[in-house]
Parts: sequence; structure tokens; C-alpha cells
Amino acid sequence: GSHIVDTDTNDIIQTNSFPIHCLDEVTGNAFYMNYARVHRVGGYGYVGLEDIKALDDIPSDCGIFVGNIKTSQKKILVSISDIANCNEESAVITGYPHYITHLCLNPAKDRIAFLHRYRLSDGGENTRLMTVDVTGSDLRCIAKGFLSHFTWLSNDKIFIWGQKSSGVSNLRESKLYNNKVFSLGIKLAKFFFRNFLSKSVNAINKKTFLHITDSNMPN
Repeated sequence: GSHIVDTDTNDIIQTNSFPIHCLDEVTGNAFYMNYARVHRVGGYGYVGLEDIKALDDIPSDCGIFVGNIKTSQKKILVSISDIANCNEESAVITGYPHYITHLCLNPAKDRIAFLHRYRLSDGGENTRLMTVDVTGSDLRCIAKGFLSHFTWLSNDKIFIWGQKSSGVSNLRESKLYNNKVFSLGIKLAKFFFRNFLSKSVNAINKKTFLHITDSNMPN
């Protein structure tokens, strides 16, 4: 849950049955996620909570939620299953849980940006920058690769740190690459690259600040 506190008196003026990640003060809609799941898989979550969807890597009833501080009503806005399947022929299955993090409303408060993440079989992680309408419609994947902290520059422009995916990154998501036998060989090769070719690899994989427009990536 969450408390709304008077910062002048430190008095609690309202208690909600849901957490608040970002809030539209006009409509009273508060957006949030499963913080137990985020903590369990290594993100910014809360300690001591049980992830009731721990056995489901791509749940259809867990994702981004919306609760209203004026009416106390709450519901799921968009599921991890919908998110994982967005802009993909099918959700990428690697044997690790998909999760979301970093919810952020745009200045107009009509779209939410967030990061969709999942681990790869070689120990790496892929991140997709996504947006969705505050009604839960018009879900978009607008960038993919190594992506981290971001902010909205305007209602349709996002400023983010990272690097967009390459052909090698796309290969890492393939079914062959995520085959257990094949992935073992990849891990050995990755060890070689890290230890003997790190300088040249780092020269290629330079990260920087990116300007992303809120529109769908091509499939």
C-alpha cells in the first residue's frame, strides 16, 4: 500500500491499498507494478514481499496496474504477457522471468514509458523501451538493446542512456541460441571474448545518450 502525507505536519492524510509509482494528480490515477517480482529478479523492488507469480515467467495477470486515489478502485492496465508479445512473432522464451520497471508518465499524463526486461541464457539481459496509453491501449515497443535510465523530453520524445540492439543482439534471443547445449558453447566463447578481446569489443559496443521518438519499431 501507500500513504499520502502532509509534508508540513507529517500527518498521514490518506492510506491506499496499492503502491504509487507515478501519479496523475488531476484524475487521481496512480500507476504501479509488482515490486516483489522486481526485487526477486534483481531490480528496484521491495524486500520481504512474496512474488505470487514467481512460477510464471510471462504472466497474463501481472504487469502494470492502475489504482485511483479518489475512488480506491484498482485493476491491471497491461499484462507482462501482452508486453512480451508486443512487436514480436511470439514472446521470447529463455527460461527466465520477464519483468517491467521504471514507470514514467509523459508531461501530458496520457502515456507511460517503461522498461521491459528479461535475462538471456548466456547470462546477459535484454531491455526494451515501451510505451502505453494510460487507458491500456496502443502498446508500443520503441527501442531495444542495452537501455537504462531515461526521461521524457516532450510528449513524444524520450532521452535515454544505452545502445540499440545489433544483429548479434538479435541472435542472442533466437531459439537455437537459447538451446541448453548450444548456450553452453556460447558461454565458453563469451568467456574467451571477455578475457582476450575485451578492448576491441568495448570499442564496438559504445553506449551513449539516445533520442527516441514514441512510435513503433519495425518488426
